[in-house]
Amino acid sequence: PVAESCVPQRISSGRSGVCDPAFAQLLVVQAFRPDRLESAMASFVCSQLIVKSIAPQPLSLTRVCEEAGSSSPVLFIVTPGSDPSQELEEHAQRARGRGRYHQLAMGQGQAEEAMRLLAACARSGDWLCLKNLHLVVAWLPTLEKE
Repeated sequence: PVAESCVPQRISSGRSGVCDPAFAQLLVVQAFRPDRLESAMASFVCSQLIVKSIAPQPLSLTRVCEEAGSSSPVLFIVTPGSDPSQELEEHAQRARGRGRYHQLAMGQGQAEEAMRLLAACARSGDWLCLKNLHLVVAWLPTLEKE
């Protein structure tokens, strides 16, 4: 009885107990085509909020760099197969000039080179992109101290 009292018998749109047709359509999709539910829900949300898309805005490196400032490091966590380093390099060329962007793929024996590059870039104001940090997790506290 308690569960029954928590769940309404009818979903009302405020118009004398009549169910909203768009929501009713969503329920029909859920019942008969659950494989299409995600896209139906996206369409429903867009129609109710009167927006074209619920997808997030694309990442703007310009905005990220403005928000971070010159004294804050920026950490990009990417999914397998995605690599923003080309876009980052192009943005660095526009923002800092050609030859002021450096990158290093981390792995065995690269910690010393990374620290050398970090110090050099800090002195000159260049940008440094350290890739594959997941390979050197134990070294990260040393990096953080620098």
